[in-house]
Amino acid sequence: MYEVIIIFFLGIHVLYFVYAKRTLQEGEDRTDFLYILGAPILRRLSFDKVKRLLTDQELEKLSKIYRPKDYEQGVCRYQGNRIGLIMLVLFLGGLFALAIGQDHETSREMDPIIERPPYDQDPVVYDLNYFIEDEESLAGRLPVRVEPKLPNRDMAVELLSINFSKLEPLMLKGMNPNDVHEDLFLPKKPFGEEVTVRYTSLTTDYLSHEGVLKRDVMVHSTPYEVSLLVNLGLGEVSMAYVYDFRIRLKETSAKEFAETIEDHVVRTEDRIILPVTTGESQIPVLWSTQEVGISGFKIFLVAVLMAIVFYILKKGELDQTLISRKEEILYDFPTVVNKLTMLINAGMTFSSAWQKIVADHQQNKMSKGILYEEMMLVSQDIKNGISEIEALECFGKRTQCKEIIRFVAVITQNLKRGSQSMTIALKQLSREAWTIRTTTARRLGEKASTKLLLPMGISLITVLIIVMVPTFMAMKI
Repeated sequence: MYEVIIIFFLGIHVLYFVYAKRTLQEGEDRTDFLYILGAPILRRLSFDKVKRLLTDQELEKLSKIYRPKDYEQGVCRYQGNRIGLIMLVLFLGGLFALAIGQDHETSREMDPIIERPPYDQDPVVYDLNYFIEDEESLAGRLPVRVEPKLPNRDMAVELLSINFSKLEPLMLKGMNPNDVHEDLFLPKKPFGEEVTVRYTSLTTDYLSHEGVLKRDVMVHSTPYEVSLLVNLGLGEVSMAYVYDFRIRLKETSAKEFAETIEDHVVRTEDRIILPVTTGESQIPVLWSTQEVGISGFKIFLVAVLMAIVFYILKKGELDQTLISRKEEILYDFPTVVNKLTMLINAGMTFSSAWQKIVADHQQNKMSKGILYEEMMLVSQDIKNGISEIEALECFGKRTQCKEIIRFVAVITQNLKRGSQSMTIALKQLSREAWTIRTTTARRLGEKASTKLLLPMGISLITVLIIVMVPTFMAMKI
């Protein structure tokens, strides 16, 4: 049933993917696959509803990353990528659930009597679970190999000499013949396919022909003498031998029974008989098959959990974007301060020098930088009627860099006082900015060299293997 549900789920996803691609509006990025998946859902929501899906912290970070005119588009793109990521993870989870879950087979109750397959078929291996309904609720796992039935052989291949002494240790499973307390193991083919073995209990009151002790008629710690007649046949040759044992039952706990549960499996020529109770205590033993494969529902549930985790971890990209933005601003900051210093020394006012740097940036189309774009916003704010000092203060708040904020404080202070010491202050800021840039470059270089340690270590191990292996081979080690 789950396969039909997952196929229906995947079909709906495929139709949705096609619909999302066809309804993509003009001007939207057609290379951002995740945004394409989330765009149809966002178009059904107003911007206020989209903002409600985000936390105040996320909105604050997005306001620092995007300019005011791009803020709404940036918020929608961020949320669209998150929604698209969820849909992609769920779709892939459905595919894996459909592909892997087909091999899944649920556990089912097992009949204690297992019929052997015909002799011309391969053996069958059952990976079984057992559960003992005791106070401790013991459970375990037992693989049972069911060999096929053996064909009858009318004639023997050759005359064999049988040593009956080899059979007794097999039947007793290491027990003392005078202190037998468990069922006997009576193998039907201990000496090969050609040799036939037949067991007959001479004391059926206490021992069955299959070697099972009749515990219900026996008293614990009381010895019982039993005899077992074994007939070995090889073609027309037949020999018989009587084994005498002394049985003395012992009380076996459910835990001890579970440890030796394989010894209680009776194997006859036609069938395998699994124990249904623990013997004397008569605690029921339940059998079931092992679960095979991975359930498709479990895979899909993992996919849902992964989608939620990815949705939450997507927030971390905002912090990384802010760090990258700050590093890019600080990278261009020393150059801008140097240009301002030189232009002011050349006789230009601060406003003229600022406009000169912005105009040069606009003419150089290959030049890109967040700091220059923020400076362009300052120029536009001044043209729109905002005072120069207020525009610079907004510039410092948008960058969120303490170096830029200090730079703005120095400039605004000199603009308010009309001080002629602006050049000296700019030179001091320029030296500090270049020092920060040098320190950052050195730190990034050390970080890059640290990343090289792993490939260098792998290369060293490879060289050692190439050198040492021939040496050990020559020494025949």
